Amino acid sequence: FPVTILTILEEQEDAVVNCISSKISILTGGPGTGKSFTLKAILSVLDLLGKTYTLTAPTGRAAQKMMDATGVEARTIHRA
Repeated sequence: FPVTILTILEEQEDAVVNCISSKISILTGGPGTGKSFTLKAILSVLDLLGKTYTLTAPTGRAAQKMMDATGVEARTIHRA
């Protein structure tokens, strides 16, 4: 899921930078705020940097939505 970094909003760019520079990051926001797009951008940068990561969510449904959006395995916080 390559993402063109030049097409993201400033807030999304801030989220990517904050995530890359932190050991743990939480991405939140209401419907339609670009969470999935931002997550894909974060994962693209992490992949380019050769970093490992684990996607977790508070519920099984949220983990499934992350998997559907990114194609990357996601687990509940409890299972992780």
